[in-house]
Amino acid sequence: MSDAEKAGYKSIALDIAQRIVSGEMPVNSKISGRSLLAGQYHVSPETIRKAMGLLKEEKIVSVSQGKEITIISSSKAYEYITKNNYLKSVYSLKQDLQMLLHEKQTIDRRFESLLVEIIDASDRLQNLRPYNPVELKN
Repeated sequence: MSDAEKAGYKSIALDIAQRIVSGEMPVNSKISGRSLLAGQYHVSPETIRKAMGLLKEEKIVSVSQGKEITIISSSKAYEYITKNNYLKSVYSLKQDLQMLLHEKQTIDRRFESLLVEIIDASDRLQNLRPYNPVELKN
């Protein structure tokens, strides 16, 4: 297990607790298998097992012999978040960062579009000739 994974299982437990409190993962629902969660969080199944162990100790989830994970308490999840409010959820921070990067790309495209418009308008102004009135005779 890497150092990031050793520190990460606490952040994953906190993130899952936040997802429970938000209703994304309702009480009495089953949590996806460790392998699926490991893929979501980009860690090993062992890291997920440790995160689930923390949540089990706090009576937020129950883990059956068949390794089925069931959410049993949103109030305990809320208490866990409150106790561990100094921890930041790596997963949530990553989502925030991805959202900001997307917004930045949108703004960059708008800048580029405006710059092209300014350059085009500038080029058209340079090509205008001063108005020289001409007298027409019938």
